[in-house]
Amino acid sequence: MLGDKQRKQQFTKFLKIVSNEAIFVNFNTRNKKLVRNINELLKRIVVKCRSEPDYKPFIDELFKEDVLQASKDLIKHLKGEKLRSVRVQFSSEEKATKYSNPYFVLAVSKIYLEHCSEDLLREDVLQTTIEQFLTLAYLFNKDPALKVKINEFILNILEAVQKHYSKLSHKLKE
Repeated sequence: MLGDKQRKQQFTKFLKIVSNEAIFVNFNTRNKKLVRNINELLKRIVVKCRSEPDYKPFIDELFKEDVLQASKDLIKHLKGEKLRSVRVQFSSEEKATKYSNPYFVLAVSKIYLEHCSEDLLREDVLQTTIEQFLTLAYLFNKDPALKVKINEFILNILEAVQKHYSKLSHKLKE
């Protein structure tokens, strides 16, 4: 299934839509069970794809296109918007698939940091990731829960950098 480009896109859209719906269920009912289940599904996908060389490109593309690139596109889109609320911006499936919901971006990024830290800690990816998350926190400042989660994630990234500093500095010298 993940070998076919069209099926990959469909599966990615499915993940984004289901994640977006879970987030809205959480907003409306305060029930976090669905969000936890989606995050567990995302984690299983990342772990499985990471361990299978044939599927590793899928999670790399998911992170590159649906986290980094989609966040960049969302930031460009939001600069012209007056109301920057997750509830408003992601109330339709169209927007949820065109731009990744920041909660989806955060969930995938956390899992990616946990299971593919060497990929996220590459200098070019690391800098872009931190910049984009800081910008998202600023743009969605009316959503304090998201802002706190983003700041915690950035601290987790910095802890990972500190933990892997010797490996990173050795690679930079090469």
